[in-house]
Amino acid sequence: CTTLFRSNRTPEWCGWTAPPGQEKAIIGNYYSTRFKSAWEAAEYTAVNLERLESRTRAFADAFASSTLAAVVPLAAFLAIASAGAAIVMMSRGIDLSIPATVALASTILLGFSGGSDDGMTGAIVAALGFAAAVGLANGLLVAVLELNALIVTLAVGAITSGITLWYRESLPAESRVPTALADWGGSRLLGLNVSAWVAIVLLVLLTVVLRMSTIGRRFS
Repeated sequence: CTTLFRSNRTPEWCGWTAPPGQEKAIIGNYYSTRFKSAWEAAEYTAVNLERLESRTRAFADAFASSTLAAVVPLAAFLAIASAGAAIVMMSRGIDLSIPATVALASTILLGFSGGSDDGMTGAIVAALGFAAAVGLANGLLVAVLELNALIVTLAVGAITSGITLWYRESLPAESRVPTALADWGGSRLLGLNVSAWVAIVLLVLLTVVLRMSTIGRRFS
């Protein structure tokens, strides 16, 4: 009953100290200042239910088709990159070359494909190959030569960034992403951008491997 009838709290009712003259000031969000009680809020909702539902749906549709649609691909990309960095940290290491590797791979993709769908497959293979080469260099220097991971990955990242800038100068100022790749990146499945599904699948697989395999449990 207290919750139903005393949704508008005051410092005096809560037993809190307050500046002189503010003991009975209403504390709460916008709705707690608009309605005197929870019963009044429920009555208002019942009378205006159809209008409130239609406006809520309109807001959800606008949010999903604009802000959320723009944020989800970026969030999925960051989730995948973060998962890779997390694996390195779980092995008691660190990798500061990830941003430079991502930049190199994307530049290789643009350059090798030339904006054509015909060269997209080879460009993807080349981008993955160069990224793997950077990872291999880090692994040899850190695991085999036992150099400091922080210094090695920072240096490799700087070198990789230099190579990316050098190669980028040979490309047109406005390089175009292959149409098929752009269409795939903008497609949706069950209302969610396909990149989000890729991130979800990868994270689920990573979780299963880390928790249910012998190699994975060694990381944990």
